[in-house]
Amino acid sequence: MPAHPSTLCGLVRPLPLPEDEMNFSQRKAAFAMTALACGLVAALTWHWYQGAIQGRGYPFDTFLFPSQARFSDFYDTVTASARWQPYSQLAVYLPFTYVALHPFSWMPALPAYGLYLTITLGLLFRSVFLILSTRFGQTRFAALTAAMLLGCSYPFIFCIDRGNIELTVMWLICEFVYRFRCRSYATGLAYLVAAICMKIYPAVFFAMLLPRGRWRLLGISVVGVLVITVASVSLFTGTLTDNITQWKSQAAQFTTNYVIGNAGMGGTASLWNAVKIVVIQQHIYDLNHDPTHAVKDLAGYLRHLLRWYSIGLVLISMYLTYHVVVVETSYWRRVALLNLLMVLATPAGAEYKLVHAITSLVCLIATAERRSGDWAAVGLITLALIPKKYFYFPLIVTDSGMADCSLAVLINPLLLSAAATVLVIGGWIHSMPSRRRARLAAFLRRIARIRAWV
Repeated sequence: MPAHPSTLCGLVRPLPLPEDEMNFSQRKAAFAMTALACGLVAALTWHWYQGAIQGRGYPFDTFLFPSQARFSDFYDTVTASARWQPYSQLAVYLPFTYVALHPFSWMPALPAYGLYLTITLGLLFRSVFLILSTRFGQTRFAALTAAMLLGCSYPFIFCIDRGNIELTVMWLICEFVYRFRCRSYATGLAYLVAAICMKIYPAVFFAMLLPRGRWRLLGISVVGVLVITVASVSLFTGTLTDNITQWKSQAAQFTTNYVIGNAGMGGTASLWNAVKIVVIQQHIYDLNHDPTHAVKDLAGYLRHLLRWYSIGLVLISMYLTYHVVVVETSYWRRVALLNLLMVLATPAGAEYKLVHAITSLVCLIATAERRSGDWAAVGLITLALIPKKYFYFPLIVTDSGMADCSLAVLINPLLLSAAATVLVIGGWIHSMPSRRRARLAAFLRRIARIRAWV
């Protein structure tokens, strides 16, 4: 059985685990590290061959964004915060983001990013290491696993290249996850509130407060988010109404260009963009083969489809909240599922958001309890974190100005959706009474024998 949470935190080493449980976690970690390293080497080799040998330019010579835009997400955010007028230009982050990054505007651009990156990477590595230490102890293997899972994962490298604040949000979520596991609820929620004040979607982790009815903590957290947001806006130039109006205008422009339009199709983990790929390819096929049946207003059709997608998203989110609160008993699997929901659900967000799938992978590695679908979930998430920019859809031009929408835009959401499905099914099977579980296992074995015979 896993050690008691009080023995897993701080400087105290975890209680010894049975040999098979420790080996199971180590095998999961070794598999993920090996697969990520091999996938990264394969991608680097292929893109080097395309660029250096074949002489092809972007997007074939790199799996990152065009080099002229390097670190631009950080620079743009700091520039927006410099004069306390963030929403006077294209800026869609929540107000606290610009307050938190404002001090970096006092420094030259490159040193500012260097300082930000040094602080963020140090804190993030420590958080991932602490989560893994709940299973491996504060050992060299835990440190190696943390370094490899971060350093060999495509979205982590992508976030560094773009200078995106998703790394900060990931750190805050990891701290929340670790502190909550250690039963330091107030400290954990402070990190979660900060993450929500930067980007709203970490609010899915409020579901972690529901299993034991921590309504008071939930209420305090919601009030904290509102107070910090209003206080942040009060620092901006102009009235509260003016800033809200400007933010709504920027959000509407973002929706038009990135959610409905193709500006954000260069790389993403959102299910919505996977749906868009299918719709766009069908539209192109109709235009070429049966123009009379082609959609006349593609943007209008996508807006209509987005409403249905949003309804489906609400229903799925409601079910997963129920599953996390009622069905699933494993803390780490709850966290993994909520992270996957956070990555997949919102219809916007480039491959920065895929970085949170690393947290799901870390949590599954930290799980000692063995279930039949564990290897499938670990394998699917690991595949999603490997660069896959080997094929590009030729007619989808993104915000880079190039047709750099890769097959990964379709594959990654499917991989992560399959991983979430495996975890949900595993939770239901585990929650069954032992007799029904034995009957189900016997039935599945008979099915396997029939397939082998056929």
